[in-house]
Amino acid sequence: VLVEALLSGAQLVAAVQAAHEAVVAAAQPGVGEAGMGSTLVAARLDGDEFELAWVGDSRAYRIGSEHIEQLSHDHSWVQAMVDAGQMSAEEAREHPRRNLILQCLGQAGQAPEVGLLRARLAPDELLLLCSDGLTGELDDAAIQHCCAEAATLEAMVEQLVGLANSHGGRDNI
Repeated sequence: VLVEALLSGAQLVAAVQAAHEAVVAAAQPGVGEAGMGSTLVAARLDGDEFELAWVGDSRAYRIGSEHIEQLSHDHSWVQAMVDAGQMSAEEAREHPRRNLILQCLGQAGQAPEVGLLRARLAPDELLLLCSDGLTGELDDAAIQHCCAEAATLEAMVEQLVGLANSHGGRDNI
């Protein structure tokens, strides 16, 4: 639904809202599974410029050979605690409520708050979009190292998934 909306000329936030409505409709009794929902991270590229949208704790990173920068901001309970100064980022990584998200696609009667960012990539940078299945298993340094060392994008994806699986692979990656 997101891709179809974008191909039809919708703006990224409107396309995310259309995807949300599709999840809500799919979760109706007799259609799908009640209570289903999803996080989302999406990018619209235009040369070296991009527009980024996210809902939940799926993430986007800008990665170079020597750096990694998280561009998205998790819509999660632990992130709210970190933002309020009540928990460190390290504590949040291990907290039992780290998977409690505050925004998602599919919450009936409530449109999600969509995070939105416009930015530019430098010539030596890449944009990594991933779920918490990756970031729950690997810290930023491991992700950056894997991305910087891979010979191709395909090899990078294989290595990231393999490494996350070898660290437990407890969620979709």
